[in-house]
Amino acid sequence: MKKRYKRKKMKSEKAKVKTKAKALVICVVFLMAMSGGVVSADVSSVIYDANGNKPAIEIKNIKSATSMTPYKILVIDTGFPENYQALDILGYTYTLVTPSEFMSVDLSQYDVLYVGWIPDPSPTGALDALVSRKNDIIDFLHSGGGVIALAEFDDPLSYKWLPFDVSTPGLDYGDLVTIQMPKHPLMNNLTDALLSGWRSSVHTYFTWISEPVDVIATESYTGGNHPCIIAKEYGTGKIAVTGMDPDWHIVYGGGGDGPEILLANMLDWAAEGAAGPTVSIYTDETSYTTGDTMRVGLDVSNPGDAMPVIFAIWLEMPEGGIYVLTFTSVTLPAGLDYSNPNFAVFTLPSIPSGTYMWHAALIEPSRPVEVISHDTAEWEFVSAVAGAPTEDVSGMLEQTAVVIDIGE
Repeated sequence: MKKRYKRKKMKSEKAKVKTKAKALVICVVFLMAMSGGVVSADVSSVIYDANGNKPAIEIKNIKSATSMTPYKILVIDTGFPENYQALDILGYTYTLVTPSEFMSVDLSQYDVLYVGWIPDPSPTGALDALVSRKNDIIDFLHSGGGVIALAEFDDPLSYKWLPFDVSTPGLDYGDLVTIQMPKHPLMNNLTDALLSGWRSSVHTYFTWISEPVDVIATESYTGGNHPCIIAKEYGTGKIAVTGMDPDWHIVYGGGGDGPEILLANMLDWAAEGAAGPTVSIYTDETSYTTGDTMRVGLDVSNPGDAMPVIFAIWLEMPEGGIYVLTFTSVTLPAGLDYSNPNFAVFTLPSIPSGTYMWHAALIEPSRPVEVISHDTAEWEFVSAVAGAPTEDVSGMLEQTAVVIDIGE
C-alpha cells in the first residue's frame, strides 16, 4: 500500500481555519480569473499557468463572497449572538434564521443544525420552535443530518427538543473535565487540560439519559463523573450534545484553544453524514531533493447524485506564489470512488529549496463561489548541492499531462 503524507499538523484548529481561509481566497481567484472576471484579494496573489505565464487579468486585492465551509450549517437565532459570532471567528459560513423562519425551513437543504448555548429562557422563543419540530429533527438525523447542541439550562424546555430525554441539575459551574473516549473524533487534538480551566468549562451535565449514548467526556469536580459531552449516531446521522459553552468562550475569552477545537470538531464530525463530494491530495514522501521522483496521489468521492464541479489543482510556492496544474470543469458521476496514488509523477529538478504545498479543490460552478471540498499536502525540497543554480517550477509541471478521468 502506498504511503500517504499530508501537510504537517497545526497547533490548533484556529491555525487550520486560517490556512483554509487563505486557500479558499485563492480558489476564488482561480474561478474568477479563469472565467474572465475582474477580481481582487486581501492577499497579493499572482496566478501562473503550467508554463509560468501570467494571465491576461491583473489580480489584486480580491473581494468575493466565498463559502469557507464544505457543508451547509443552519443556525437558529436564540437571542444570544455569541452562538453565531463564534462561527464567524472560526471562519464557518452558515444560514441564520429566526424561530418563525425555522418553523418552515426545509431541513433537508442543510447538513448540520447548530444550536448554540442558551443560558436563560430564549428571548426569541427558539426552544419553542425547536420543540415544535422535534419529530422533523429526528427525521433529519435518520436521513444523515448532523445536530449540535451546546449548554442549555434555566428554561423548562431546555434539551426537550433532543431525540432522547435527559435530566440535568440545571445551571452549574465547574472547571474540571475528563475525556473518556480519547480516540473519538470529537476529541481530536484535545486533552483534559484543554477542556478544563475555562473559568467555568461546564455549565450543566447529564444525570440521566433515556437511551444509550457515547459518553465522550465527564465532569470531574462533583465526584460523580457525570457526562458533559455525549454523542450518538443514527445511521449516517450524528448528534453531539454538551453542557459546555465553547461559543461564549470563543467570543469572550477564557479556555485558550480548547473551545475553538471542541466546536470545530463537533461541527466537522456532525457533518460527516452529509453526502457531499470530497477530494484528497497526498504525496508519497514528505521531503525530496534534486533527482527524486515525486508521486502525487488523488482521491475523489461523490456518494450522491452526479454533480458538475470545477476541479482545480495548484502548487503553492515557498514564497507564496502559485502554479496551476489543472483547472477544468468535470461532472462527478454518482457513486464515484476514485483513487489514484500516481495521479501526477514528477522527477524533481533543482528547484528552490523550501516548503511547498499541493492544493486540490472541488468548486461549485456558480456565483457566489462555493468551495465544496479542499485539501492540501505539504512537502519540503532541499537542493542536493547548496548554492546550486535553480530551475523554474514550470519545467517540472510540464513533465506530466494531467488526465481527468474522474468525470463522465
